Amino acid sequence: MAEKSNKKGSVKEMLFLLFLLPTLVAPSLTMAFEAGYSKGFYIKEGKEYSLKARIRGQVQGFLKSEEVNGEREEKGGFLIKRARLVFSGNVFSELLEYELQITLEGKEASLRDLVIEYPLLKEAIIIKAGQYKVPFNREFLTSSSNLELVDRSLSNKYFSIGRDIGVSLTGGFLDGALNYALGVFSGEGKNSEPVDIKPLLALRIVASSENSPEKIWKPSQGAFDKNTFWAIGIGTIYADGVKGLKDRKDLPEFLKPATTCSSVSFAGVSGDITFKKNPISFEGEVNYMRSSNERDAIGGRAETGFFLTKKVQTALRYSFVKELFGKNEMRQEFTGGLSWFISKHDIKLQTDYSYLTDKKEHLLRAQFQFYL
Repeated sequence: MAEKSNKKGSVKEMLFLLFLLPTLVAPSLTMAFEAGYSKGFYIKEGKEYSLKARIRGQVQGFLKSEEVNGEREEKGGFLIKRARLVFSGNVFSELLEYELQITLEGKEASLRDLVIEYPLLKEAIIIKAGQYKVPFNREFLTSSSNLELVDRSLSNKYFSIGRDIGVSLTGGFLDGALNYALGVFSGEGKNSEPVDIKPLLALRIVASSENSPEKIWKPSQGAFDKNTFWAIGIGTIYADGVKGLKDRKDLPEFLKPATTCSSVSFAGVSGDITFKKNPISFEGEVNYMRSSNERDAIGGRAETGFFLTKKVQTALRYSFVKELFGKNEMRQEFTGGLSWFISKHDIKLQTDYSYLTDKKEHLLRAQFQFYL
């Protein structure tokens, strides 16, 4: 109990210090602050300081029927799927940017993201440090708040490496047509303590039709814009002798059998393509991963969306995972859904149906999201 209260206390202290920050960094009491609301509550002091606070929630109802040990089981109910506090802005300089995200769903609050960024060479070299998403596969880089279906695919759950603590260099060349991210991470996941000096290396390169780092590193699904946008990306990760996998909180399903090993080495590659022009969008992704405990697998997804009206969209997705060891098992997911974008992704109502072949699972979900 003491440990839980300490964790909650640390989050409260973090929030208190964040709100106290304007008074700590203000050079003079005579400086005027600007405050208001624009996709989040904000305060500003010239160009030297800004803070924006947003809250995101997802309320979900679901019905699930699956086959377990030859018998069919049914489950259903309502849950707070996600509840997040997000703070972002700049401090000391308009170039030094930060983002803090706190997870509120579940039994206790926890740190999700804590990132600082600073451009070393304009847009060509930007240093990024803290806890954040490993730049590997596109679907995981897409926030759960920006999906055109209720949740991510079977392939993402199996291969995505999640969040980690580290430092990376990002940037763009050729007027932003070619972007890169090169990072070194602890390899032990979010909110972890170092076990050994065996880093996780990650590299992602993206070619796109627009000079828009936001669309590259924080992509969004759905073709809201009438302008044509396309992107082609490739990501790779490598870790040699990583320990402490059993304590990793967002371990990909592929690596779960490796938690019984004292250490494990693994490598992965991901390739993706995106096309968007209202009313049509398409995304394709292929992932491959191999580990030192004689496991390898391939998987991917194909997903398309079509706006029936200005705010109503239908979407279809096929996803698969094929394990290339042992029994050569193949899992598949078929999903179709409908979304009502009341205010694009900020306020929306979604429903979808999925069939997963491995457990002969039927899953029906409905979800309301607000991002204020």
